Amino acid sequence: MTGELVYAIAGQEFEPWQGKILIIVKALYGLKSSGAMWHQKFSDNLRDMGFRPCHADFDLWMRDRGDHYEYIAVMVDDLLIFSKEPLSIIEPLQKISGYTLKGVGTPECCSESDIEWDKGRQCWTLGAKTYIKSVCDRIEKLLETRLKNTGSPLDAGDHPEMDDTDFLVPSEIPIYQMMIGCLQWAVTLGRYDNQYATNTIARFCQKPCDGDLKSALRVFG
Repeated sequence: MTGELVYAIAGQEFEPWQGKILIIVKALYGLKSSGAMWHQKFSDNLRDMGFRPCHADFDLWMRDRGDHYEYIAVMVDDLLIFSKEPLSIIEPLQKISGYTLKGVGTPECCSESDIEWDKGRQCWTLGAKTYIKSVCDRIEKLLETRLKNTGSPLDAGDHPEMDDTDFLVPSEIPIYQMMIGCLQWAVTLGRYDNQYATNTIARFCQKPCDGDLKSALRVFG
């Protein structure tokens, strides 16, 4: 879906159409405006169903059902639906709006956050255990190391601004930046105990040192 006229000139792979101008009718990914157009289309569909965006967060949609509200939390194309009758939302999205919804059922994860019903406390809980394990496994493979279990995110008396170790080689800098991004998302998913450590070492993303990388590995450990 596009909001303006987008075209491409056919290359050799198009054989008989080589050199011809091709108008792009639908491209959900790849174009600069694709994300905005997807958001606009889905927003129009939700409005047709009677939903309105929350003033505090335009990706949280609500619908008044008289004695209660129904909610849809949208993260790009992931939906988390809060409703006494979720099929009254799911079926119109499938049959009327034409969406193919995958993984429909009791939520287990959303945006890489673990979702679980706590029977004892009668409430839904969010966690980052699966995401953190996946990232830790990835880091161990990339750096060919084993993360050590530590009692605190940062070493006592650590002053990374005074680090005089060698700068990381260019090939290691993107890995360090990836680690910082993963830590920031883990904080977003609920690991607030690592927020100070993450903010501290995130200051050195532009030119990290070997000591900064060791500090990041300690946080993951």
